[in-house]
Amino acid sequence: MRIFQRAFPVLALALTLAPAFAQGQDPLQELRQYDYQNRKPVDAISKQIVGATKDDLFRIETGLIAVLLDSQATLAGKQEACTFLSRIGTARSVPALTKLLAEPATANIARLALERNPDPVAGAALQGALGSAAGAALVGMINSLGNRGEVSSVAKLKPLTASSDLLVAEAAVTALGKIATPASVAALRLVKNTALPTAPALLSVAGRLAAVRKRTDALEVYESLLRGSQPEVIRAGALTGLVALDAPRLGELTLALVRTAPEPMLQRVAGRVLGMFVEPGLVKAAVAAFPTLPAPAQIALLAAWSDRKEMAAAGVTTTALNNTDPEVQSAAIQTAIRVCDASVVPALAELAKSGPASKVARESLARMGGKGVEEALLKLAEQGNLAVIGVLGQRPSPSSTARLVTLAGGKEPRSAVAALKVLEKTASLAQEPALVAVLVGTSEDDVRDAAQAAVVAIVQRSGDKEGGSAPLLAAMKSASLSGKSALLSALAELGGESALAVLIQAATSSDDELKNAALSGLANAWGDLRALPTLLKIGKSGTVKSDRVLAQRGCLRLLDADEKLPAEQKLSQLSELFTLAERPEEKRQALSVLREVRLPGAVALAAKALDNPELVAEAADAILYLAAPQELPAPRKRDRKPLAAVTGAETKAALDKVLATSQDEKVRALARKLRAQ
Repeated sequence: MRIFQRAFPVLALALTLAPAFAQGQDPLQELRQYDYQNRKPVDAISKQIVGATKDDLFRIETGLIAVLLDSQATLAGKQEACTFLSRIGTARSVPALTKLLAEPATANIARLALERNPDPVAGAALQGALGSAAGAALVGMINSLGNRGEVSSVAKLKPLTASSDLLVAEAAVTALGKIATPASVAALRLVKNTALPTAPALLSVAGRLAAVRKRTDALEVYESLLRGSQPEVIRAGALTGLVALDAPRLGELTLALVRTAPEPMLQRVAGRVLGMFVEPGLVKAAVAAFPTLPAPAQIALLAAWSDRKEMAAAGVTTTALNNTDPEVQSAAIQTAIRVCDASVVPALAELAKSGPASKVARESLARMGGKGVEEALLKLAEQGNLAVIGVLGQRPSPSSTARLVTLAGGKEPRSAVAALKVLEKTASLAQEPALVAVLVGTSEDDVRDAAQAAVVAIVQRSGDKEGGSAPLLAAMKSASLSGKSALLSALAELGGESALAVLIQAATSSDDELKNAALSGLANAWGDLRALPTLLKIGKSGTVKSDRVLAQRGCLRLLDADEKLPAEQKLSQLSELFTLAERPEEKRQALSVLREVRLPGAVALAAKALDNPELVAEAADAILYLAAPQELPAPRKRDRKPLAAVTGAETKAALDKVLATSQDEKVRALARKLRAQ
C-alpha cells in the first residue's frame, strides 16, 4: 500500500496526460529519451515553466521527478530534469535528487539543484550526504552548503577545516565565511592552519553580518582583522568595512593604522580614510601627524583634503610644497590651490619656474581660483616671473590682458617677449594698436619679432584683414626706418589690397632697408599671385643680383603654391623664369614646379635643361615624373582621378635625350620602360 501511495502522484500525472502521450506530444515523456541532439522537449518544458501557474509548476515538477526515477530514462534526460528542478524544485523533488547524489554521472548536477532549492529539506539532504562523499564530491557539497548560507551546517563544517585534504579544508573555511553567524566566526577563529584562507573568510562574514544589520558583530570582526597581522588587502578591506558602518572608533583606528601600516597600498587607503574626517579634533590630529607619515599616506591624505577643501590643512600643505619626495610635492601643489588662499601663490610661482614640479605648478596656478589670486599673479608677472606670464595665458581675462599689453611695452625684453607670446593667443583687435606701437617702437629684435607674430595672429584670428591692417598702415607714416621694415613684414603676412599697394611701392624704394623688407615680404610671405607681376619685373630688371634672385624665387614659390592658374599660363611663366634664372639653384626650383604642369611643353622645357650638366638629374626626374601617371597626394586626392601621363612626340624625344645624357642606370631603365609604352 505504501509503495502505491508513493507512486500515486507520478501515476496520476501519467493518467492526466495520457491523451497527449498517445499523440507523442508530451515533452516530459520525450525528455526520457533525450540524447543531447534534438532539444525540442527541453525547449518545450522551458516554455511551459515561463508564466506557469502554481498548479502548472506542481504538475511539471511531478513529471520531472518521474524522469529522475525512471531507470530507463537517458542520462541526458536526467541531467536536464535536474537543471529544471534547480529552477522550480520544492521539498517534493529532494528525495529523487538525493538519490542521484550517489551516482557519479549525476552527482554534480543533482547537488546544484539541491543547492538552489530554497526548502530547508534540501539543505538537510546536502548535510546528510557529507558523510558519504569524498574528494571533489565532498568539496562540491561543502561549497553548496556555503552558497546556501546553511546555518545548521556549521557544526559539520567545523571539523572539516582540519581535513588532511587541503581542498576540503579550504572549501570548509570558505563556506563558513559565507555563513554569517557568531558560530561560524568562532569556528574560523579556531582554524590553526595558516595556509587556509581564514582571513578572507572572516572578512566575508563581517560583510554579510553588516548586510543583515548585525552591526555590532560586524564591527567586532572588522576590528579584529584591522588589529591583526593580516595581509594588507584584508586590513584594507576591514578598514573599508568600518567606514561603511561609520564605526564609532573609526578615527582612532585609522590614525593608528596610518602611522604603523608597513605596506604602501594600506598606507594609501588609511591616508584617504583619515582625510575624510571632518570632526575638528580628528582633523587637528591628522594635521599634526602628517609630517611623520609615510609618503603614500601623505599623498592620499592631501588628495582627500583637496577633495573636500579642508582649510585647516592649509599650513601643513604649504610646508609640503618643499617636500623632497616629488609625488608628495606634486600632491601638495594640487591641494594648495583648493585649501590655501592667495598667499600661497608666490610659493607656487617659484616652483613653476623650473624643476620637476614646474609643469604641475603651472597647471595648478592656471586653475586656481579665489579672491586675490589673479592680482597676485599679475604682480609676480610684472616682477619678471616668466612662468607666471605663461600661466596668465591659460586663464585670460580683461584685466590680465591689459596688464600684459603694458608689460609687452616695458623695458625688460624677456618679459615683453613672454607677454607678447601670450597675447598672440589671447588678444583681440582692441589691443592691436598698442602692439603695433611695440612693433615699431622697440629696438630689440626678439621683441619686434614677437610683436609682429602677435599682431599677425590677432588680425588673422579676427578674419578682417583689411580692417586689421589699418593700424599697421597708419603707423607707416611716422615709424622709424626699422619700424617701417617690421610693418612691411607684417603686412606681407596679412595680405589685402591696401597692404599690397604699400609693399609694391616700398619694393621700388631708393632706401635699401625698405626695399629689402618689402621684397622679402612679397617673395617669402605673400600668399597669392597678385604679387607676381611686381616680383617678375624685379626678377627681370632689378639692378642688384640678390634682388633678382629673391624675386625669381618668390615667383616660383607663388606658382608652386597656386592650383587655380591654368596650366598653359603657368608653363609660360615658368619658361620665362627658367630663362631669367642666373643660377642652377633657381633652375632646379623651376624644374620642381614644372613637374606639376602636365603638358607636352613642360616635358620639352625639362628636356632643354638636360643640356646643362648641373641639371641633368633634376631634369631627367621631371621628365620621368611627367611621362608616367601619378596619384595625387593625399590632401588633394579626394575624388579626383590620378594624373594622366604626358605622352606624344615631345615625351618620346625627351626620353631619348634622357637615355643619351643620364649616367644613372636606374633612370635609364625607367626611361626605356616608358619609351616602350
